[in-house]
Amino acid sequence: MGWFNTKKTITKSDGDIPAKAFITDFLTAIGGNSSVKWDINKLQYLKYYLEVPEVAAVINIKARARAKVKWEVLSKSNDQPVKNNDPIVRTLRQPNYFQSQKEFIMQSVLFKEIFGNEFIYLLSPAAMSSNIKGMFTIPPLIVDIEETRTPAFWLQSEMPDMVKYTAKWGGQIYPLENNSLIHINNSNVQVRNGNMFLGESPMRSLGVPIRNIIAAYEARNVLIENRGALGILTNNSTDGIGSTLPLDQKEKEKLQEDYQARYGLTKSKWQMIITSLNLKWQQMAVDIDKLKLFEETKADTERICDAYGVPFELLANEKGVTFDNKKTAEKGFYLNTIIPEAEEQAGALNRYFETMNKSWYLRASFDHLDIFQENKKERAQSVTMIINGLSRAYQDGAITIDQYKEELTKMGVGDGQRGN
Repeated sequence: MGWFNTKKTITKSDGDIPAKAFITDFLTAIGGNSSVKWDINKLQYLKYYLEVPEVAAVINIKARARAKVKWEVLSKSNDQPVKNNDPIVRTLRQPNYFQSQKEFIMQSVLFKEIFGNEFIYLLSPAAMSSNIKGMFTIPPLIVDIEETRTPAFWLQSEMPDMVKYTAKWGGQIYPLENNSLIHINNSNVQVRNGNMFLGESPMRSLGVPIRNIIAAYEARNVLIENRGALGILTNNSTDGIGSTLPLDQKEKEKLQEDYQARYGLTKSKWQMIITSLNLKWQQMAVDIDKLKLFEETKADTERICDAYGVPFELLANEKGVTFDNKKTAEKGFYLNTIIPEAEEQAGALNRYFETMNKSWYLRASFDHLDIFQENKKERAQSVTMIINGLSRAYQDGAITIDQYKEELTKMGVGDGQRGN
């Protein structure tokens, strides 16, 4: 993963082509036209998110989890919240006029998980970059990155001027100034000239599983809406030489009328056909279980979860998952996926705001969540027991005060343990 406070272009590449109507409607809605180099794959990813429940569920789980972060603006001297009215601090607490901090984070995460890129634009008066007026997350689909030919990237120490970011909105193109933009992207293994900075969506490798889910839903929908005949009733009577006698037209019509009027699964209708005719029933219903559609959907959803770092156990109403399993999965989800990604975002903001030269810094904290409270309680109990033991040893003269402090330091207790 990487971040840049610079610029970029979306180019067309091979992949699934979404419905023409979807592309036309989307481009019309945001004021796009044929002169813009839209990435067809990116539109397909958006379509998957909007139309495939499993894709939306996994991505939404990540976005909601990330939105639980607390951006803490802390003093470097004591790790306590700063109380000044710095415009940057105000912006971090309330990013813009229509989004709270949680709303901003959630939307940023949705963009990054769908498209593989997150663009954060910092609004400030010209030549007054420290006087931030607002922070906005820009939809990656409206961002173009133009990369002209430059020397090899490993021969440059800074972002080249030939890389320019622009955003198209309402039929107009707006330049995104280098000193006003933060770009956080997913890994891009297709490193080549003209495609250096665009991150890759996790959905790039999920085309087959997602299409399998779509096909499974379609098959189930067809079976439900177009069931056709449930079976065949034929005359089981035979003539003198053993040949089956066909039902005459009047008998067919009478049976059909009775079936429609009298029989069904409601209380007011009959559930069994009683007739004096010698009839034979042949079942025609399709056994959905034999198609393994639900098993296929589950297997494909597991692959989506793997790609996004979301434990399958966190999906709603998943059978066979115990409370303890879900609790363990949730804790691992935060430790292995959510917290590292939140720290990446916080790190990008710290670098942009140059907090290394300030008396405060930004930290992404999840300490307030219930799943980590038990850890705190257990740690507090453990620390208390050890301190009691050390105090007794010190009083008995078994250890010196320096040894006492040294043991506390090993546990992260005492001076020198505060982060910078």
